[in-house]
Amino acid sequence: MADGKEEEDEALDFTSPKFNPLKALYSKNVRLPIENAPVFDNIHKYHSSLNPREKKKKVDKDSEPGPSSEEQPVRRFLPHQQPVRNPRPQRDTRNVLTRMENATGPLSLLWDCMERRVRIKVC
Repeated sequence: MADGKEEEDEALDFTSPKFNPLKALYSKNVRLPIENAPVFDNIHKYHSSLNPREKKKKVDKDSEPGPSSEEQPVRRFLPHQQPVRNPRPQRDTRNVLTRMENATGPLSLLWDCMERRVRIKVC
């Protein structure tokens, strides 16, 4: 009977290799190794207590000067981050007016009328 009592004590001892966490949770005879240890709700709260981050101070929006609409922010680039310029020249747009200059036939007649500012009716 004493052997069962010792075995139960080892199952509830946190430092024992025979520690049984399930028994420890349901037993009323558990002795904590550190009596004033903090209690955490979950693993994340425990983890955050190990690595506390610096808390940022909240600044009132009224006291902090905001960007004015007149000033545009200046973009600062490192030399290797500069915007790339397009090396090709942009092609001329082709439309009826640009084709009329070099065309022969009815389009050349329209071009002459346009140059002389003669009003015509095209049907």
